[in-house]
Order: sequence, then C-alpha cells, then structure tokens
Amino acid sequence: KEEFNDLYETHSNPDVDNSRTLEDLETQFGELQALRSLYLGDESAGKLFAVSDATAAYMFESKALEEDTSLSDEERSKLQKEAVKRLDAITIGVDNWSDRYVAFLDEKQQLLNASLTEEDKQHQLSRLLESHFSLDELEKVSHLALEVL
Repeated sequence: KEEFNDLYETHSNPDVDNSRTLEDLETQFGELQALRSLYLGDESAGKLFAVSDATAAYMFESKALEEDTSLSDEERSKLQKEAVKRLDAITIGVDNWSDRYVAFLDEKQQLLNASLTEEDKQHQLSRLLESHFSLDELEKVSHLALEVL
C-alpha cells in the first residue's frame, strides 16, 4: 500500500518534476500495448484499442513535430495536417474525411446564409449531405449531427 501511495503521489503531483522524455512516454505506451496483447491477444487488443492507439500515435507525432527545431512553420503545418488525416481515417472511418468535411461545411454555410425558408434549407441540406457522403458514412458520423441547420 505504501509503495502504491508513493508511486501515485509521484506521478499525479504536478509539483513533482516529471522530466520524462517523449521517447520514455512512447516506450511506456509500447509496454502498455504489449500487456494488452499478452492478456487479450494481438487481434482482440488491436480491435479494442485501435482508436486509442491511433490517438496516442497522433499525440506522439504531434509532440515530436512540435519539438523538431529543424522544421519550418510551413513544413510543420503540412506534416501536422497529414497526421490529422491519418488520425481521422482511423477514428472517423470515412475516406478523405477532412477535405470532404471542410467542403461540406463551406457549402452548408452558404446554404445557411441563403434567403430560403427553414423548410427549403433543410431540404437543401439533405441533398447536400447525400452529395458529399454515402448513407454508411453518415451513419459513422451521426454523432456530429450534420443534418442540423
């Protein structure tokens, strides 16, 4: 119990110097993944933790880009956008999501600014959704409530 308390206080106390490097954190995460695979099997662990693993990979990559002083702001921005697209591909599950979503939002904003009745706007929004996404894709992103004006 005392060992747990010491460990808990050391790792959860913001006043304690946590000078772990990015490599240390990646190693620690790799150990967590190994434990998952050991207890659940590679296939099950892969399926259960695909999103959290992708999110962790994105965070590690973002931190590495942030710390890389050899990159220009333009290069860093380009690489960051590519990392976001890879994350979206796994977490959203829709091909080319970022670009298609931005295009949809631009057209939706034009629709919202138009001088139409609410009923016409809703009808046009439905058509806009159908033109940008399949029914399967809309089901995957239903939590975003794209159909709401």
